[in-house]
Amino acid sequence: MAEQTPVTGLVFDKEGMIILDGLKYIQPHRMPFIERGPLDAVRGIIIHQTGTATGQQVFNTYGNPHGGPEGGGPMGAHFLIDENGYIFQSASVYRQTMHVGKIKARCLAEFRCDPTELPNLEKWTKKQMAKPIYDNEKDKAPGDRYPMNEDSIGIEIVGLPENYKVKGKEKYGACSPIQQTSLNWLMSRLKYSFGQTPITEVFAHITIAWKSPGEGEAPLAAYKKTLAPGH
Repeated sequence: MAEQTPVTGLVFDKEGMIILDGLKYIQPHRMPFIERGPLDAVRGIIIHQTGTATGQQVFNTYGNPHGGPEGGGPMGAHFLIDENGYIFQSASVYRQTMHVGKIKARCLAEFRCDPTELPNLEKWTKKQMAKPIYDNEKDKAPGDRYPMNEDSIGIEIVGLPENYKVKGKEKYGACSPIQQTSLNWLMSRLKYSFGQTPITEVFAHITIAWKSPGEGEAPLAAYKKTLAPGH
């Protein structure tokens, strides 16, 4: 997928689905069961990896109305890059999806916690106690906390982690070259579409939530290498 045109934003219809992407690389494949409440502002982009071998396996899960936690709707992300590098839009960009999970404490990673919250956050993080950390973080202002379902877009990249057959040893690595090219293309256009989302608000899933080691890190690192200084 070679770059052939200047970077421009994507165009969405009134339902939040793609209607024009310049080179027609995005295929609408809306899965309404993964959509939740209104997504009023996009302040972050989260990079995920699926833990599956094919995109169809992901869509099978997205299509189950009772496939989520406690029998609710399935979790999912707004875009999916399949094993062949094809990009699908699976949810409206005007609707939330359950793709983040319970966020970690951003202030710990950035060494700027309030002294009154620091002892508890350190204790909870050491024990990987996701719920009290989430409860502490969720009402903080954007930028003081990590992006959540309420203000972020998710991108899934199809692929299995290394050692996926050995429970507890799984670790995600790089995606394929064609998938990386598709991610770079999609990221550049999403950033233009949503007010030039700062790269500081684009995260690997493992960075912000309690997920499998490495999830999203290598693809995001490879994308960042394509950016000009200061972007």
